[in-house]
Amino acid sequence: MPTGEGKTNYLRFLTPQIAANSVPVWIFEQSKRESRHLLPLFPPGERGLVILNPQNMDYDPLHPGNCDLRRHLSNISNSLRQGLGLGDRSLAVLYQVLDYLFQKFGNWDGRTDAHPNCFDVYELVKDTSGILPAVRESILDRMVPMLLEMKAWRLGRNPADLLRHNICFEMAGAPHSLQHVIPESLITSVFQAEIEQGSVNAALKLLVVFEDAQAYAQPDPGGGMTILDIAAGTVRGAGIGVCLSVQTMEGLSRKLVPNLSGLKVMGRPGSNDDAWRIGSDMGMDREQIDWIKHHTGKGIYVARTLHWPEPFVLRVPLVPTPRQISDEEAEASVRALDHLPTVPASEYDDWRPHYIIRVRPAAEEQEETSPTDQRGISDRVSKEELDYLESVARIPFLGATQRDQSLGLSSWKGNKLRGHLLKKCLVSAVHISPGGRGRRFQLLELTEHGRQVLNSYGIHVSSGHGRGGIEHQWWVHRISEWLRSKDIPATIEDESLGARADISVRSQDGHVAIEVEVSRGHEMENIRKDLDAGFSTVVSLLKGAREADKLRARLVKEVPTKIPRIRVGNLDDFADTLEGVVCFGGG
Repeated sequence: MPTGEGKTNYLRFLTPQIAANSVPVWIFEQSKRESRHLLPLFPPGERGLVILNPQNMDYDPLHPGNCDLRRHLSNISNSLRQGLGLGDRSLAVLYQVLDYLFQKFGNWDGRTDAHPNCFDVYELVKDTSGILPAVRESILDRMVPMLLEMKAWRLGRNPADLLRHNICFEMAGAPHSLQHVIPESLITSVFQAEIEQGSVNAALKLLVVFEDAQAYAQPDPGGGMTILDIAAGTVRGAGIGVCLSVQTMEGLSRKLVPNLSGLKVMGRPGSNDDAWRIGSDMGMDREQIDWIKHHTGKGIYVARTLHWPEPFVLRVPLVPTPRQISDEEAEASVRALDHLPTVPASEYDDWRPHYIIRVRPAAEEQEETSPTDQRGISDRVSKEELDYLESVARIPFLGATQRDQSLGLSSWKGNKLRGHLLKKCLVSAVHISPGGRGRRFQLLELTEHGRQVLNSYGIHVSSGHGRGGIEHQWWVHRISEWLRSKDIPATIEDESLGARADISVRSQDGHVAIEVEVSRGHEMENIRKDLDAGFSTVVSLLKGAREADKLRARLVKEVPTKIPRIRVGNLDDFADTLEGVVCFGGG
């Protein structure tokens, strides 16, 4: 449900009641500091609410807790990769580094009174030869913001000990990496330990709440399963509940939603897409979904439980904030954890990162560096590289030859600059197969590191050129330009009917939605939401004739009555598919 519809009030109503029944509650807040004000509603004393932030958490993600070290090694390696936004090669490096550190500290031999920490990882990566420079710099660069917000522990608080307490984890202001790595490592350590102890269909012993969970529930860009995907599929049997509070279903991992089946609560949806998707997941028909759009609101929701499959109306009373909790009171709440053993890693008391930028006054730099170098970018971006990088950001759909010509570069010089940018991980290469007689070519897509570099030079970079990756954007723009060349007005990402279509055009019968499907999994969902929004026809264009045939077969089985309103075609031959659907000559 969108902002202002009562998500926070619902959690105020739910979490103190769960805690009152001797079930600990963990609340993770990514951007707010509101759950701390629930402190007076929780039981007093040892069962009270503890308010933690990265500075007073006294915890390191490498601590395995009570779970198997081999499984923990795999989990924490993947957590660090995803939290730091690293690639597969970095995952292999992290795995080997952690394996070595656990061996160095004797953890493989059963030692539990000392463990490696994230600072050890940073220093070992920095000093180890044989790691590809781009991989090393990427790991070091992205670990620094996380480490600057942490304390170094040789023995941090054990996640299994934290399991007995109600805790609000305030992650607001922490680096993105830390906001993801800490929750994932804590949860996986706890639920893995429960599974290893043989807990099967156990009674609820912990409720984990993610307030504003949108960022935590995003799919892994690499296509794999996130830690939350894995956790949601197994924690219920271990007696651990997961509660995600989100504003919209857009962008949510498709692997995650089916496993959140115990209780679904839906308020007024923010879009037609959300209404259809959540309503379908809750087994509602069209009439019920329409009722939700007009009758839910603050305090009035529709719910469905695993043991009561029919949706029902849920009314939640307003729970006013008892009083504002100050930083001093929040810090005092941490005393409930003082009895837990911790050992600091004192060798890192004066730790400073290995700066990959030159942090010196500008006056000292002027005599030895050019104006471009004064910016202090680690990769020493030259003026030509910066111009090329800006061109990629401004005009993303140019092939290599066209871009070289636009910048006045020879083919040799252009290839050299592209090689430098790829090696420095400022751009990534995506191959496009246009079909027909068009030759396969390469587009460059700006990486997050590349965006940071441009921003550091004061060059504003737009958030993107449409939804999806560069390949999806390229096809959308190509089809739109072809339509306009035929005097057919085309609108990209049209939301005028309440559902967002990749492209919309007018036909004699009404509006036509054109969906570009360069990846699999959302074809039927997009068709349904466009038809429900009122598009007269939906055209679904897929990569390859085989995929198009598979979709046609699904349509015959699942929506046979709607087939006259649906066209399926191959992206390579999009013109042939659209010829019989849209009106030419300005119609």
